Amino acid sequence: FLREVGVISPGVHRVLDEIAGKLTPREVWVGYDCTDAILKNFVRDGAGRIRGVDVESLGADQLLGSGAAKAAVRWLGPLRDAFLHGLRVREVPDFGPYFPFVEMSFLAFWQKSSFLEKKRKFVDPSLFDRFLGQ
Repeated sequence: FLREVGVISPGVHRVLDEIAGKLTPREVWVGYDCTDAILKNFVRDGAGRIRGVDVESLGADQLLGSGAAKAAVRWLGPLRDAFLHGLRVREVPDFGPYFPFVEMSFLAFWQKSSFLEKKRKFVDPSLFDRFLGQ
């Protein structure tokens, strides 16, 4: 879709498609995950931990890690690794080994959604650049 509407070039699409094939895991964890991991849906508690406060953004049958992928793109910044580590030590199924697949899947979905919803300020093909070096 992103190639067809001109968000990414045919050459970039070819490379990303090849990389996606390499990143695709044999199995993934699916369950409850945050579907709207934007900053306003989280607060820091007294111990500095990040807590989700929007119950409506909890979705069933989601690719686990999708919320973390959205948070990583939108607002985690330097907290990314600590956030992911915090999830691993809290009995969350370990999606870490295939998190790059989750990130790429999320980016493709988000870029398509943003394009279709005419939220052009969020359409940014350079978000895929980090995968092109793999």
